[in-house]
Amino acid sequence: GGAARLFHTTSNSWDLTGDGMALALAAGLQLEDIEFMQFHPTGLAHTGILLSEAARAEGGILRNSEGESFMNRYAPGHGDLAARDVVSRSIMTEIKAGRGVADPADDRGVKDCVWLDMTGIDPQRMQRALPQVCDTIRQYAGLDPSRDLVPVKPTAHYTMGGIPITTDGEVYQWRNGERAIIEGMFAAGECSCVGVH
Repeated sequence: GGAARLFHTTSNSWDLTGDGMALALAAGLQLEDIEFMQFHPTGLAHTGILLSEAARAEGGILRNSEGESFMNRYAPGHGDLAARDVVSRSIMTEIKAGRGVADPADDRGVKDCVWLDMTGIDPQRMQRALPQVCDTIRQYAGLDPSRDLVPVKPTAHYTMGGIPITTDGEVYQWRNGERAIIEGMFAAGECSCVGVH
């Protein structure tokens, strides 16, 4: 598995703490691209539950604590429909600039979220197009997305780097600028890194 449990809010199970990669390091092997971590931009605040990006495609708008729709500042021409990494970084920039909001369900009062505003979407269309998103928000946040702003934050989702392998799953090391296959050792899944993901 991957290592997204290293982050406070993640969609990963409790056991994804980088153990596969740690085993490779302990064996004296190298890792590649371990700084590459994919974040889903609209995780339901502090739950690890991802809200589909379809919510923004259907008209959901990200807003900061001032009520401002901020994505056009970071991704002109794309706005709320920008790529995951752009949206995630933009949300974190807003939070670090002091324009974050606190999750009403979190008694710590930490302002590490932004609002997902779906109130401008026709409620019937919303229920028809986004039934799972609506149900998730109601069940896990106790909010009605047709009336309430929903706290969201970037959520660690997928480890992109890891143990370097060939497309056949063979683990290799770089030696003198060449790939050297480690005989009998294979890796697969999220602990591995296949040069180009």
